[in-house]
Amino acid sequence: MDADQPVDIGDNNAVVDRMKLLLEVVRLAFETDSTRYVTLHLTGNAGAIPIDGYHSLSQHSRDEDKLDQLTLVESTWSNLGAASSEK
Repeated sequence: MDADQPVDIGDNNAVVDRMKLLLEVVRLAFETDSTRYVTLHLTGNAGAIPIDGYHSLSQHSRDEDKLDQLTLVESTWSNLGAASSEK
């Protein structure tokens, strides 16, 4: 396999970019048969996504603002996963 070595993103607030990188590493691991099992931890740190914090959002009590933010976060994670699986 010919692939560039991944370079860590040092900015903890760049959660979307960091998740893209993590999913690329996961894809490479499966593609090279280096693993058959992966566990992902999605950080609760909002970082570059303008939200109040995932835990707070998950306890939304039907607050429309929190539901909108939760939708933004979960849509972003879903879109990243879908894009990664299409490679």
